[in-house]
Amino acid sequence: MNSQENIQKLLEIIPSNHPALMIAHFSDTNHQMVQELYYKSIQNEIEYQINFLNDKIDSIKQKYNHPLIKIIKFDLNRSKYMIQGKIYDFVFVTANITDIDTFLQKVHPIIKNSGNIIILVDNTIDTDIWFQLLEKNYFVATSTIDNLIENTTIIISKKMHGWR
Repeated sequence: MNSQENIQKLLEIIPSNHPALMIAHFSDTNHQMVQELYYKSIQNEIEYQINFLNDKIDSIKQKYNHPLIKIIKFDLNRSKYMIQGKIYDFVFVTANITDIDTFLQKVHPIIKNSGNIIILVDNTIDTDIWFQLLEKNYFVATSTIDNLIENTTIIISKKMHGWR
């Protein structure tokens, strides 16, 4: 399978017939995940917010222009990640996150109870720190998928109901 097919396989985690689903995505590049989430969102009428961490946002806004898609220039240093009181069923992370603990503390409130965070990290990064900090920040059932996407480890964790 090629990378596109493997990302599509990963995105099967998102139900296709579930009304009012919302997805947030933290990205610092035009990662292939952006394109695949864009198509999945349009096909299934899912609200998709891309929190873009790079200054080159104009080309992304032009390429992925659709009423269901919201693209914002996002600063990880902002005090809170909540925007317009929205909470998400799925949060995807393809950006390089350096302050993992602070990021997880701020992203936790924007994920629905029992929602998933899906983090794509380079194979060269030790995932143990992610596991430790996910647990510290009230995420459970953390697991990895290796070798689905070339040179990438996928970490999936769940925000448990009633925690924090």
